[in-house]
Amino acid sequence: MALPLRETYHLKVSEVPKFPFLDKWFDVRVSLTTDTGRLKTGLDVPLQIRMKCVDSDEYADHVLDIADSSSTKISSSGMTNIRCRILNGVSQYRERKFVMVATPIISDIHVIDAVTSSMMPIRHRLVINNIDEIPGVWFKDQGGRQKCIDIVVGLVGENSENITNRSIPIKIRLQYLGGESVVKQEILEVTRDSCMYIGATGRTELKVRINEVSMRHQGRCFCVVVTPDTLKDPTCSDVSPATTSGIEIRSKLVKSKRPLEEPMDQYSSPEERPTNLRKTAHIPTISPISLQPQILTPPRIISQDSFFRPPPVMFSHPPRNTTEWAQYVVNRLQHMRWEQIGSEIEPSGSHRPVYSMRNPNAIIDEILSSYSAMTGESIGATTLSVYSQEDGEGGTDIDCGWEEAESALRGNCRSDSDEESLGDEPPTAWNRNNSLFLGDLMN
Repeated sequence: MALPLRETYHLKVSEVPKFPFLDKWFDVRVSLTTDTGRLKTGLDVPLQIRMKCVDSDEYADHVLDIADSSSTKISSSGMTNIRCRILNGVSQYRERKFVMVATPIISDIHVIDAVTSSMMPIRHRLVINNIDEIPGVWFKDQGGRQKCIDIVVGLVGENSENITNRSIPIKIRLQYLGGESVVKQEILEVTRDSCMYIGATGRTELKVRINEVSMRHQGRCFCVVVTPDTLKDPTCSDVSPATTSGIEIRSKLVKSKRPLEEPMDQYSSPEERPTNLRKTAHIPTISPISLQPQILTPPRIISQDSFFRPPPVMFSHPPRNTTEWAQYVVNRLQHMRWEQIGSEIEPSGSHRPVYSMRNPNAIIDEILSSYSAMTGESIGATTLSVYSQEDGEGGTDIDCGWEEAESALRGNCRSDSDEESLGDEPPTAWNRNNSLFLGDLMN
């Protein structure tokens, strides 16, 4: 008869400080969980806590001090809290990184050990004193080769006091924001006047340059890491490193263009670029939530040589005279504007406006059709009536063809005497400079 399989449990440990100070107490929580990660309660599991060197099988139990030995046991609550510290004896080990191993002392159940993350016990630590002054964006090609990033490095103790009785050689390296090391370390440059030692003042100042833009590194930000140089002084291995905040490297600061002007490369040829864009284009506001353009009410732009200001009126019936047709045309022209539909971000980081305009052909055809319907027969009738009054014939048949009416109208407008005979006719209807003729539009 086969024996039933025993259930497997796991020990879990909480996070431990990466750089704990020597002789300083810290807490480690150990819990018992099932295969599915749920907390297992109702069992008493005694534990053994040991200190082990990283990358070796050597244990250093004598450097680990546990405040309460009775805490090394998981109670029926499924967890326990262990208060411990690392003693000064770690200095005898060449390997400075350690882990804590939690092992169950029980044979009735199957429990898998737990191992903490690595720890490096320290006496002092390096800090970036001017961390708030490190630029988030730095332009490497603006200001000349003498332009640098200033980094002030200090040496402090457990209570952040300045340490002035120790000399620490330092070195720097470059990494990405997130911890990944940069392969091309040669892009990090240190000026000659930088002091690579921390001496009696307890601080030093570095001037560095990063000679590649972030765009060449998938847009990632850089961090400068300052560490003790253990090759020059192996005894400074009990000093933790310091890291700057993330720095985005760009080439030059690109001056933003005037917001109402478009770059020429938006169009394939100069003829396609809208003229007088700054005077006529109405710019929408972009909602920060919906990111949809919301068009402002366009202003009525009147040129200096305009002779009247038409209101934007829409007719429920076809235009019946020249004034109504002119108002109708001006209103339809409002739909033939260039409108900003958004913006795109250039590699330099600046925003470039993007414009669009609907195809105006349908509106132009509509305007020409309304003009033809309104004035086609009335122009012919008016022209023949004018001729009949001048020749004394009167009552001329008005059902003449369009070509005869247009020809007569053009001939009449070229005569100076005929202009005088019009008397009080409105200048907007017959003035040679301001009139619109269907024949001109059709040609």
